Amino acid sequence: MIESPTTQRRIQRSNGAIRSSSSTTNSPSPESFTYAHEDLLSQTKRLPEDVEHLPPSTSSVLPTIAPIPAPHPPTVLSNGLPNPLIRWRARPNPTLADDWVQYQKLSKFRLTILVTLSAMAGYAMCPLDPGAATVAMDAFAQTLSSLPPGSAIEVPQLSSDIVRDGTPSLGGMLANPALYGLILAPVTVGVVLCSSAAASFNQLIESPYDAQMDRTRNRPLPRRYMTPLNAATFGAITGVTGLATLYAVNPLSAAIGLTTIVLYCPLYTIMKRHTIYNTWLGAVVGGLPPLLGWAAVTDSIDPLTQPGAWAMFALLFFWQFPHFNALSHTVRSSYASSGYRMMSALNPAQNARVALRYSVAMIPLAFTFPVFGMTSAIFPWLALVPNGAMSWAAWRFWRRRSERNAKVLFWASLAHLSIFLALALACKKSFEERWLGLWRWVTGSKESSAPGERQLVAVAK
Repeated sequence: MIESPTTQRRIQRSNGAIRSSSSTTNSPSPESFTYAHEDLLSQTKRLPEDVEHLPPSTSSVLPTIAPIPAPHPPTVLSNGLPNPLIRWRARPNPTLADDWVQYQKLSKFRLTILVTLSAMAGYAMCPLDPGAATVAMDAFAQTLSSLPPGSAIEVPQLSSDIVRDGTPSLGGMLANPALYGLILAPVTVGVVLCSSAAASFNQLIESPYDAQMDRTRNRPLPRRYMTPLNAATFGAITGVTGLATLYAVNPLSAAIGLTTIVLYCPLYTIMKRHTIYNTWLGAVVGGLPPLLGWAAVTDSIDPLTQPGAWAMFALLFFWQFPHFNALSHTVRSSYASSGYRMMSALNPAQNARVALRYSVAMIPLAFTFPVFGMTSAIFPWLALVPNGAMSWAAWRFWRRRSERNAKVLFWASLAHLSIFLALALACKKSFEERWLGLWRWVTGSKESSAPGERQLVAVAK
């Protein structure tokens, strides 16, 4: 190709600039440094060694004389020494507020809040019925009542309704808000600490891969805001403290908390890079918190005597699939580029199909709640509203796997869980009886002659 005189003069000027730059010292200038942990999508601008090595121009007017972007240099050379072209930016002096924000990210604060709320849901859905009393919980209430008045834990005077034959009963204890809160408070604290520990160990393992994803590259470890030792120490302290707090409630709660930590990290964390069935293991981890909350009250999760505990487990287990599958579909490219074997990246059709399957499965699951004595018979019919809405969103996502439908399903899953649990609490047997007593008190209707109904009206008043 014959270039015009103007084009030839441009090429000559470029050759002269390159020769003059090569005659300078070989020490790298500050502009040639690449700072570690910069945006991986940005690239260092460098001139080619010779213009003749440029690719042929496709234009007769302007040849290709723009510099070809070079990839980032490696952080470590082949001899194992640090690359002198890599420079670390000095970390600004952090404030206490900055540390608080970073440790929130390390503990996955929003996920921890969701886990804690699901544990409290299992705690709240446990029947407040004297027939559900266990020997361990009666012994725990008796221990609290035997504390001296000047002790650190001030226990109110137990009335005759709470103490029966000299021993506090679980039904009376749960009817007393002070004693009821003495269990709820340590359970909440223990779940928060255990969830923070699991999230810290998870990020400690996945830190090299988090740096490759847009969604996770701003976490504390990829940004080098804290060292791995800081994260490991934080995880160990929160884990030990959380398990000790749950053990103070009962050993079963601590055992479920330890199982949750171990299943999430390292098992689930490692499985994410080997098989798509990591999603099912993650769903098991998500279903354990309500089981923990239930066990804190009854000290038992026997499926024969406590079937409601496993109904709550099944609810959170089923719910994980439409929620997580919709979320993973929106970031499937990041999962694929980072080497995670997620269902949304390897088999998108199965990902949508599984989300639809478990969304529909929650419709018959709601009918087990009144069967197990947790709610009234009207609850599963009221639950058709949130269950049907999420099933419809999952069906749309299955028919057309678009980003918009995935986001609709994700937000529908969040609304579904809140509405489902709120309806379950409103239709709970004990609350239903109190609503009935309140209605009788408002309308001024006479109390029934049945002893049980007279007791319910008195409790409502």
